[in-house]
Amino acid sequence: MDYIRIFDEITEIIKKHYAGYERVNHTIVDFYIETLQNIDTAKMTDQFFVDFVNDFLLELDDQHLSFVNMNKNIQPGKKLLLRADQENVYVVRALEGLEIREGDELLEIDGLSVSKIRATRKKYLRSSEAIPERENWSIYAKGSQNILYKNNNGEIKKQHLIHNGNITLEANHLRALNDDTYLLTLHHLQKAADIEPILLEMEQYHSSMKNLIIDVRQNPGGNTSLTADLLPYVFPKNERPSFAMPETLYNCTEFNYETFKKNVDEIHPNDINEDTGNIFAYFLEVFKENRGNGFIGFDLEQFTHSYASSYKPLEKEYIERVIILVDSYTASAAEEFALICHSSSKVTTMGRATAGVNEYHSVMGVTWNDTFELGYSIAKSGRPLVSHPLHGKGVQPDHYIPWTKEFLTEDVDMIAALSLLNSLAVK
Repeated sequence: MDYIRIFDEITEIIKKHYAGYERVNHTIVDFYIETLQNIDTAKMTDQFFVDFVNDFLLELDDQHLSFVNMNKNIQPGKKLLLRADQENVYVVRALEGLEIREGDELLEIDGLSVSKIRATRKKYLRSSEAIPERENWSIYAKGSQNILYKNNNGEIKKQHLIHNGNITLEANHLRALNDDTYLLTLHHLQKAADIEPILLEMEQYHSSMKNLIIDVRQNPGGNTSLTADLLPYVFPKNERPSFAMPETLYNCTEFNYETFKKNVDEIHPNDINEDTGNIFAYFLEVFKENRGNGFIGFDLEQFTHSYASSYKPLEKEYIERVIILVDSYTASAAEEFALICHSSSKVTTMGRATAGVNEYHSVMGVTWNDTFELGYSIAKSGRPLVSHPLHGKGVQPDHYIPWTKEFLTEDVDMIAALSLLNSLAVK
């Protein structure tokens, strides 16, 4: 595998075609290029290269950037989900094949203590704030080999992390919590087929719902338009959601046009809804006309009008209250959905502030040898980020609930949500 050539092509994309290329520090790029050239490629492995590229991408501080081995789509950080409270870091989830279990306390990663990592490796935690619950320890763990931890019996143990296996996305689902309260869990917004069964169930059980809890705490995003048909359940008849699309600039290079076209061609028709298909068709047309012209603002007013004119409130309202559970892992399209819903008088948001990841978006994929894939954004916000309602701060919940060790044994957010609904029912 020609790792040096592939990395040269990656850095070329980052410097010219990535939506955030204007803020890329070329000195850092050159440092990584030189570092890779000085490594004996005969001893290099695919996993080492994936870790090296992701280390480079972390320098750009954009959570939409990614680099994966397509044949091993689970990294150690995916096998091991970690979370911090004010004092310690705990295992929230550990998949099969690992001795380390939920509730165990993290002590070291590859010989570095938790305090040492915070002091010297902060960028890997992807948190510019001094708020432990927003640190992403799972991201840091994905490139590691060994974990030192303390189990629930107080024993100090070591876990070697393996680099193989597959993981599938958890399915979105709707279920009754009691006679009049339903829980809608949205784990992701990737494909129309993931939402359509939910819409059928919502229609079927709507008359039984007095309260609806929507859980997007672990939702990394996807396609916001897939949630459009859920909005009539969230908004009362006399209110309407805002369909205004934020000003967005697309980096219309020739390379991005070809990449966008290839990505769209590879999408299965069942994976997108009609609205998304229409937007893609328009984007391809405008991209083709403007390729080579740099950043161009696309006129999305026609789609705003289309969404607004096609929106239909429910003929009969049954849902009186909606609670949306959010967290720092709620990102991109999922937090846009939470922001839209937040304006409904029915809605109360609970949990922790969302990720605030929306400076760059419209992620494209570029592959090498059917082995590696780079995900990078081709679009950026067209307005000053200081005025953007989400950037860097996310959706601020109406009821903030700090993440604590108690979450390891019970869903504190859910308990608080049900308690709030019960108190409102009494009034």
